[in-house]
Amino acid sequence: MLERVDFFQKEAQECRKLAAQATRKNDREYWLGLAQRWERMLQPGSMPDEADKTPRFDRPIRQSQRLAKQFAQRRAAQLYAAPAPADQ
Repeated sequence: MLERVDFFQKEAQECRKLAAQATRKNDREYWLGLAQRWERMLQPGSMPDEADKTPRFDRPIRQSQRLAKQFAQRRAAQLYAAPAPADQ
């Protein structure tokens, strides 16, 4: 666990260093915001235990359902928009 803490501290320190070197305000704000995010990772309870992680399937399922619906709508539009074959 100590390695993780050291890593987060090092990353936050590096971001603050880059913020100090930045010449533009937007760049400085970006690096300071990133440093704050790294520091939040140091707070107790911010990192879930590996055992607590459960896979989240809700988003990909919703996305695949949405894509399937869009495909069906396009396919139906193509079928109904096609001219009827002429009798010969």
